[in-house]
Amino acid sequence: MKQIFSAIIFIIAVIIASPATFISCTDVTGNGVDSVYYSGSKLAQDSSYRNPVWEPDLELGAVFAGPSNYIAIGSETQWATGLTYCAPTLLSTDLMSWTFNSNTAFNLLPDTIISGTDSTIYARPKWAEGRLHSVTAGFAKTIPTTSYWLFYQLGDTQAIGVSCAKAPQGPYLDFGKLLDTSSTGSTKIKDPFFYIVGTKFYLMYTTEGGSFTQLITLKKSTLPVLKGTPIKLSGATFTDVAIVKKGSYFYLFGTVANGENSEIRYGRSLSAEGPFVDKDGMNLLTGNGTLLIQSGDQMINPQNVCGLFSDAANVDFIMYNATDKSNTTLNSGFNRRPLLLNALKSTADGWFDGVVTPVKGWTLPKFATSI
Repeated sequence: MKQIFSAIIFIIAVIIASPATFISCTDVTGNGVDSVYYSGSKLAQDSSYRNPVWEPDLELGAVFAGPSNYIAIGSETQWATGLTYCAPTLLSTDLMSWTFNSNTAFNLLPDTIISGTDSTIYARPKWAEGRLHSVTAGFAKTIPTTSYWLFYQLGDTQAIGVSCAKAPQGPYLDFGKLLDTSSTGSTKIKDPFFYIVGTKFYLMYTTEGGSFTQLITLKKSTLPVLKGTPIKLSGATFTDVAIVKKGSYFYLFGTVANGENSEIRYGRSLSAEGPFVDKDGMNLLTGNGTLLIQSGDQMINPQNVCGLFSDAANVDFIMYNATDKSNTTLNSGFNRRPLLLNALKSTADGWFDGVVTPVKGWTLPKFATSI
C-alpha cells in the first residue's frame, strides 16, 4: 500500500512540475491558418474562434458592414418546422459571433402576431411567388434616407426583386420586380449581386449564357432603372457570383461544380467591368477560374461568397456557405448551409496563396477589428 501511495505522489509531482501544453485544430494545412497552440491557463477562445460562425443555416445570404454592426441577411428558410423566416437578419460586431435580430428584413404587418406565442410571421413582398433567396445588399451613401438596398431572387418566377431601407438590418420597403427573363432575353435569371464603385451602381446576375453586370440608377424610394447594355464577365460555369475590390484589383468569385460537389473559384481584373482572368491568365469567359475553397472531410460543397473583409492587421477574411457532411438538411426539409469565416493569405502580387479547406471547430487567426 505504501508503494502505491508513493507512486501516486510521484505522478502528481511530475504533473505539477511539467508545463501543460495542448494543441487544437490539429491539421488545417491549406486553409490559410495554422494550428492553435496554447499552454497553461491560456484558453483557445483567446486566440481563435469556432467555425461555423453561425448555425444552423444562412443559405445564399449576404454579409455587409453597417455603422455599428455587421449585418447578415439570409434566404427564406424554416430553421424550425412550420416557422418560416423570410430573409432573417443577424448582427455581429466582429464577424465571429452572431446574434439573431429578426425573422425578416421586410416590413412587418401589425396583425401578424401568432396567438399564444411571441413569434411574428414575416411579411413577404406582395408580388412574390416561390421562395425568396440569393440575397445581396449594400450601402449607397449618395442616396439620402434610403441608403441601403437589397436585391433577391424569387424561386420559380425567374425574376429579381429590389427593396430599400434607412437602416442596414431593415425593415426594407419592397419595390417589386426589377428584371426577369423577358428583360434579358434568356430562359433563366438568377444569383443577383449588388456592388458599388465610386458613384456607380452595378447589378450582376447569371443566365444560361453566363454572368453579366449592368449599371443601374438608384433614386430615393423609387424602383431602380437599368442602364446601358449588360457586360458579360464569366461563362456559364460560374454561379453565386460576387465582386469585391481589394487594393487595385476587383476579384470575381463564383461557385463552380466539381462532379457532384461544388467549390469556390475566382479571377481578377483592374476594372469592375472586366476582363477577369485567373492566376494563369485565362479569361473567365472560357475558363473556370483559380481554386480558392474546396470540400474537406467535414465541411463540403463550399459556395456563395457572402463577403470579403480586411482586419486591422491587414489580413483578409472571407465569408461563405458550406455543408456539414454529417448534417446536410434541416428537420423542415430545407438545406442546412451554415456560415463560415476563414483568413486568406496573399502573395506579393495580390493573388490568394493556397487553397482553403473548411473544418469545424477552433480556427485562427481571429478577426482583429470590431465595429
